[in-house]
Amino acid sequence: MSENPDVTNVKPAPHYRSGKADPALVRAWEMLFEYDEQAVEAQDNFRLSRKRLVIVTFMSTTIAVLASWVADIQWLYLILGTLSFVLPVLASVTANIAQKFERISAWLKHRLVAERIRSEIYLYRMEAGAYATVEKEERDNLLNTRINEAGEFIRTDDFHAASENGKISREERIDKMYETLGEDDGHKKLNIENYISIRVRGQKEWYDKRVSKNYQSMRRRTTIAIYVQALGAILGALVLFLNLDGRFMTITTITNALSFAITSWTNVELIGQIYGIFSYASRQLSPYLLEWDISKGDSKLKAAETKKQKALEIVDKVEGILTFEREEWYSIALQTLSSNDDSLFQEVERLQKQRQSKQNDNANPNGITPTQ
Repeated sequence: MSENPDVTNVKPAPHYRSGKADPALVRAWEMLFEYDEQAVEAQDNFRLSRKRLVIVTFMSTTIAVLASWVADIQWLYLILGTLSFVLPVLASVTANIAQKFERISAWLKHRLVAERIRSEIYLYRMEAGAYATVEKEERDNLLNTRINEAGEFIRTDDFHAASENGKISREERIDKMYETLGEDDGHKKLNIENYISIRVRGQKEWYDKRVSKNYQSMRRRTTIAIYVQALGAILGALVLFLNLDGRFMTITTITNALSFAITSWTNVELIGQIYGIFSYASRQLSPYLLEWDISKGDSKLKAAETKKQKALEIVDKVEGILTFEREEWYSIALQTLSSNDDSLFQEVERLQKQRQSKQNDNANPNGITPTQ
């Protein structure tokens, strides 16, 4: 005789997988989570590939210089000389893979699309913006249309498919994403108080934390890069003053390479590039938080229609600020990372030419030009 299962221990299905959940919102959140997951992984891949390239190019330059210092120590010179030929090749391979599979626009566009969908979700839940003047069924269709339009921003070359690690199912991944929403289940209709607390205050706090962290990190790294360059100049001057071996003048090449590496690494992480737009957005949100706190004591807002109109005005203005921030962030990030890539790839090209020149010199040590 089989025992009946203890139904009291069965965990109820999450609200978003129940029959009561709004199917339009279910799809919207799932699409948001999907783009968010792809953006996070594409960002990690991009940064890893560029940081790997920064390390390899710095090592290539440094080892080439060190090889010239130990030319009298045959075994050490042989090791460093071999590495000085191999590393530029490795840098070239790394650059080619980065250009093909870790594109800048991949993670930037996935992040932008995810945030556009997030904005549509909040407008939909507040029945604000384009959703304020349409009926329920039309709102569902409008949300679906807006999500599809957002996704069209990502073209074929910018597509990134998140890796399937097989450890957890899609439902489990979605469950974990919903957990990041905290107390908000993501589906209940929002009133203005909820919106102010979840969307506005939460976003402003996020901006303020990022601004402080980003600025301090930028200041620290910029200072280090400047001091490294200055140290190279001082050491170069000491080599001349003390009449040391002229080979040691190339120490400035190492310090310049290190300064370049620090700057490139900083740019890859967008440190010092975006705190300005985050700070601006935070300041723009502050008046609306204050405006709502003040207006709560206004007797006119006791009328439901007046309060609703005030709420819609605030939502429209806030989402407009967040939209401006996203578009500016995308523009600044794309410009910064593209410029940084140009510098990195030019450095790889320089190393390749240098390697080829040395290879030709070794193949023709007497400098004799072959005749036809």
